[in-house]
Amino acid sequence: INLVQSQCGLLTTIRKKIVSTSGSQTYAQQQNRYWSLQQLETLPACRVTPQIAIDVAVTLLIIQYFDCPFAVKSGGHAAFAGASNIQGGITIDLSILRQVEVSKDKTVTKVGAGNRWLDVYSKLDPMGLSVVGGRVAEIGVGGLTLGGEDSGTDMLIRDLVLTKM
Repeated sequence: INLVQSQCGLLTTIRKKIVSTSGSQTYAQQQNRYWSLQQLETLPACRVTPQIAIDVAVTLLIIQYFDCPFAVKSGGHAAFAGASNIQGGITIDLSILRQVEVSKDKTVTKVGAGNRWLDVYSKLDPMGLSVVGGRVAEIGVGGLTLGGEDSGTDMLIRDLVLTKM
């Protein structure tokens, strides 16, 4: 058993519900949610799907402590291998972290990293609000916010400016 597999085992011991390994139905379903063939063909040792923020923190603590290779998936729309999936490492899939919370005064919005821009726009539009975001609705919030899109909107995206329509 290699180092990464043993860390997948440790994560499973701590939070079995959020870890899937090769051969499981959950692992196969998550692997099929990538836009590019390169990402789809990249096979991690395990996939971690955090349900709450502490799951992310614990996973990253273990990854950092044992120096495990990892990738983080928000929407999984990157076109090259290793961007949101990693061969033989640990892939953290943020797809469950999809909250969109608007403050009472409608000036601040908290957006979970597992959202796709369509999720965000669908929540804000009925309130007469919008946000500078992805032009393609299926793009993940996490990757684009961190500069994943190859366009001039990257700097605007990072600010996530909420505007009234």
